[in-house]
Amino acid sequence: MDESKAFLVKRLLHLGVGSVFVVASVWLIISGFIIEGFAIEYQIEGDTFSFNFTIVLDVVLLVVGLVNLSMALRLAKLPRNTIVNFPLTRLLAGTFLVLLSLTSAWYFGVSTGHGNPLGTWLFLGGLSLFFPTALVPMIVGFTLCVYCMFCFSKIHFERISSDPDLLTIVDIRTPRGKVAEIKVDEIESISLTNASTGPKYLWILVFIIPIVYLYIDGFSFLLNPSSFGNAFGTGIAYVISASVQLGCLLLLLLDSHHILKILAGDRIYEQQFTPANIKSWRRANIGFMLQPRSSRDEGSIKKQTSSTLPEPPVTRQPTDYKRVTIGILFIVLGMLSRIFHAWAGEMLRFMLFIAGIILIVEGIKMDLRGFGRQIDSTHVPEGMIYSMRKGVYKSELMIPHTIEPASIQQLVQPRKLALVDHVVITGLAFFLGFQLYPVIVLLGPETGIGASLATWNILAIFGIGALLFLIHVDPRSVLKFKHGDRNDQIVHARRSRRQYNPIWLFRNFLAKYKIAFNQHGKSVIARILEYWVSVVLGMVASAIVYLG
Repeated sequence: MDESKAFLVKRLLHLGVGSVFVVASVWLIISGFIIEGFAIEYQIEGDTFSFNFTIVLDVVLLVVGLVNLSMALRLAKLPRNTIVNFPLTRLLAGTFLVLLSLTSAWYFGVSTGHGNPLGTWLFLGGLSLFFPTALVPMIVGFTLCVYCMFCFSKIHFERISSDPDLLTIVDIRTPRGKVAEIKVDEIESISLTNASTGPKYLWILVFIIPIVYLYIDGFSFLLNPSSFGNAFGTGIAYVISASVQLGCLLLLLLDSHHILKILAGDRIYEQQFTPANIKSWRRANIGFMLQPRSSRDEGSIKKQTSSTLPEPPVTRQPTDYKRVTIGILFIVLGMLSRIFHAWAGEMLRFMLFIAGIILIVEGIKMDLRGFGRQIDSTHVPEGMIYSMRKGVYKSELMIPHTIEPASIQQLVQPRKLALVDHVVITGLAFFLGFQLYPVIVLLGPETGIGASLATWNILAIFGIGALLFLIHVDPRSVLKFKHGDRNDQIVHARRSRRQYNPIWLFRNFLAKYKIAFNQHGKSVIARILEYWVSVVLGMVASAIVYLG
């Protein structure tokens, strides 16, 4: 076994031992475990006291576990151009969920039947309250912790002196690594971003049902004036469990891995990684990856003034609150519909919660960049790097100078939609149609209260539809880079002194939609058709259910 693999195995052993010791010590402290006979007795002014040294043993176990964890995650002297990859947020989320499940198991027990003093779930003599509060967190938490034990790796970018035109990417991980070699002169573009959530949105499907129903039942216990006995304790446990799961869900969604994509001829190299520490995170940029081995200054990016690639115009990225605001509004509407039992059915309500969470996360990552954030351009020996950074999220694009010079255009076009956008928009539109049909049929022909309810329900549904259309089209000002046969773009918006004028903001808002329709009419019409087809299919499905 070579030195790098031995070092990796050593870190994994420290991580495993540390995790076991920390979890065991916390469990012993919470459960109140005491070793009989491991105590001393003493007297003060005639009164006899005793001190049990079990707590000292628990603290020693905790310290040993934390020391092992620190040794597993400690900063090592990294070789040049090396990034440490470890999903620390997944480990934190898994640890919180495991602690929640252990606490719930200790408090409620895992028994069934009438002997449980704190009540049962679903029916008399049924399961203990551990199952609704901690079964899902236990499964997910242990899965995340086990998964993280095999995720530690090092990604090494190298330009050897014997062949400086060859970029070598070595991914060292357990049980084996992989090596990719890319010729620098064949690279057409390199992109790096950590603002894309991707498949992580599937975590919403795992957590959304227990979170919603735990909050509903928890607040029902706490706010019901007829509650008595263990109802308050049960309500608090439900709310705590839902809050911990919601916090872990946001932790998993807001922390994105970096996606490195290299286009070289007919090859596409894609690498995902999560920098484990600040030093490793600062190294996660394109200039660092392409830095030749012979460079003296490890963190520098060499300047090159002879590049023929154009610099972009001075543009800035102001904050865009549209998606965050609509996401919060969707969640609030779903909560109000549940509280007042009005206009939204269960499926539409869950779609509002799911869409709201996705819009908030996307808005935080992509839109809330702060005023005055400028697109920076930097010359490197290989070409030009265009980057946009704000806080922990960044996007970078490198175009080599070996291909034809890139042309830069400022355009207004509809926002690019990912797969998750199509799923959320069409799903929400489908359930709007599913809800609209019974409202029109059952309440429309009536008078008085029925007609009033139908009117308010239809207005609410069409209001959500209008908001959905705004984010479905959502024109954006972009910088488009055309190089060779490829196009890349960076979202931007010009900053103007007039942007603080509400009238100018409203006129600019309408103007962007008009420009998007004039220049990209087919794309806008296709998105409108996608939306209304989903609504009509929802109404047809509702009619089949209602008439069948």
